[in-house]
Amino acid sequence: MQADILGEDRYIAIRNENLKELAQRFGLDTEYIPDKIEYSAFTEEELKQLGDKYYQFFDEKLTDDMFSKEKEDKQTVVKLNMSAEQFTNIFTELLNTINEDEIINSKLPEIYMEALQNATQELEDELESENYSSEDRFEMKIYVEKRQAKKLEINFLEKDKTNMSMVEEFADTSISLKCYTEEEMVLEETISIQENENDVTYVINCKEYEGTDEELSEINIELTYKNLMQLDNVQEEFNIEMKQNNSNSYYYDDYEDESTINIKYTNQKTFLQNLELNGLDETNAVILNDATDEEIQNVFYNIYESLGLM
Repeated sequence: MQADILGEDRYIAIRNENLKELAQRFGLDTEYIPDKIEYSAFTEEELKQLGDKYYQFFDEKLTDDMFSKEKEDKQTVVKLNMSAEQFTNIFTELLNTINEDEIINSKLPEIYMEALQNATQELEDELESENYSSEDRFEMKIYVEKRQAKKLEINFLEKDKTNMSMVEEFADTSISLKCYTEEEMVLEETISIQENENDVTYVINCKEYEGTDEELSEINIELTYKNLMQLDNVQEEFNIEMKQNNSNSYYYDDYEDESTINIKYTNQKTFLQNLELNGLDETNAVILNDATDEEIQNVFYNIYESLGLM
């Protein structure tokens, strides 16, 4: 990563070795961090084999009677409906199939496959304790208009009452996601893109709720790139705003009812058609693996200062 805050043509780099030790220095949980990241891309033939295999899996598990189709205004609604027990059995069998897949195992690091196996076992143990009634159901709806998916809705129903649901909507320049528990919204996310002739702006908004209207936290991220089409003097503007509602939180008794953190960063770049970089070493980069604790502290001090946090 290039970092002008460290000086002209200076970089922050991480060598792909001893990553677990480096993560420990940052106080991170290293259980699923490998010492070295090894990744091999899937070949076209392997992707075809995976596609055929998992298409056949769903073709066998999902029967015709689980599907229905209906009209709603101008949209066609394709519905998948099954019992909660059927859904959990299919889902856990899918995870076990992935765990045993030779192609996937040969491509992903062993530590990641181990994490998936542990998560699968924990899920199976948890599901064994569930007592499903015949009225508990899983429902998925896809709303299609002019051959384009406009909305995805997933519901977990208990005796025809929605216990948990997720609604994702697709527009030309935005995607929105809403999650509900017992018909009360708990999470709302929106990602949008705004474009004109030379500028592009990405806006990400995330809100967390407690109860019907009680907003716990909100994060707004706005990334703007100006003069992007010319690639000359491209101006990057990053604006991040984080809000926390502390009024009803046990953990924030000593804080004001609402706290806000604002981060702003502006950078100007010219993109070249050809980039010549002979390599990274101590002359042009701070390599975090080799840096002392004091050097790492200085790097992050410069980053915090450039973001206006100090």
